[in-house]
Amino acid sequence: MTVFRNALLLSICVICVICGFRTSASIQEPDPLQSQPSPSPSPSPSPSPSPSPTPVTGLHQWGAVTLFHGLPSDRVRAITQDSDGVMWFGTEGGLAKFDGRRTQVLKDPALPGTRILSLKRDEDGALWIGTDAGATRLIGGQLKIINEVSGNAISAITIAQPGRILLATEQGNIFECTPTEAGGLNVRPLLSAPLQSADSDQPGPLIITSLAIVEGKLVAGSLSRGLLTIENGSATEIQDRRAGYFIRAMATESTGQFWVGARTRKEDPGVFYGAAGDLKKSEAPTGPVAVVQPIGDTVFVGTDGRGVFRFTGNKVERYTFDGTAGGLRSDRVYAIFADREGVIWFGTDRGVSRFDPNAP
Repeated sequence: MTVFRNALLLSICVICVICGFRTSASIQEPDPLQSQPSPSPSPSPSPSPSPSPTPVTGLHQWGAVTLFHGLPSDRVRAITQDSDGVMWFGTEGGLAKFDGRRTQVLKDPALPGTRILSLKRDEDGALWIGTDAGATRLIGGQLKIINEVSGNAISAITIAQPGRILLATEQGNIFECTPTEAGGLNVRPLLSAPLQSADSDQPGPLIITSLAIVEGKLVAGSLSRGLLTIENGSATEIQDRRAGYFIRAMATESTGQFWVGARTRKEDPGVFYGAAGDLKKSEAPTGPVAVVQPIGDTVFVGTDGRGVFRFTGNKVERYTFDGTAGGLRSDRVYAIFADREGVIWFGTDRGVSRFDPNAP
């Protein structure tokens, strides 16, 4: 009997030990499906890496708005801001607005064409939109097409003075628009006949790329005929060969100094400044220039392949894709705009880059 009792107690102990071991093991052993981190796949190499979307708001110095955030196209040609603080982006795939949190694409029959080439807000808050097939105005949330310029690619929009908006076209003409008190618009061409290209390789209408008011006169930049003064229905070429014949961008500083960006060979200087007819060449190796934008006492120059050059007095800084660790999403920069908070927006062929000079 004693032997049987001892054998029974031994069996119970063995069972308890086994059960206790299993219970302990089930508590201490981690679940590989929940506790162990999954290995991250190695990124595949790419000859031209594209940075991941970065936050748009917060304390980051660089941010981005791209296809990932809802843009209709990553090729951004124009940027502006309306009176409510909303950002507007003109892209190759349409017009989009961004309120800091979400992106909305504007689709309307009164928006001619698909490619948005130029944007401008006037002193009354109206948004002027130039496309590859005409122009329209956004007033009080309603689009009003400008029928007089239908069929023209609107390459540039400038405000010559309050109530006088000028539209440059790729068809060799410039249109003056004067809003009326009744909400209408008076539109007339400034040239008696469309200008023709001087490029024998590409005959046809002259492509007018940019407009600026220089010393009280209207100056137009063109491809193949350089700088032109527009007066009394005709155009007079400004004899300044230093700037070349293929002008891509122009701007006038608040001090009155005139800046010109030209198409040139890669790594050659393409920026000129001074007075019309007496321009000086900057030694900065910008290559072909796409946009010139004065902001305060600084002039930003966007290039077609070499990033952004920042001119402040005698100092020149450069922002590139590599130099900003992808903050500037591409070295091809087509539009530059400073919003009312001092944040600078760059339109590139990989979306919009947002640069806050005051952020850490």
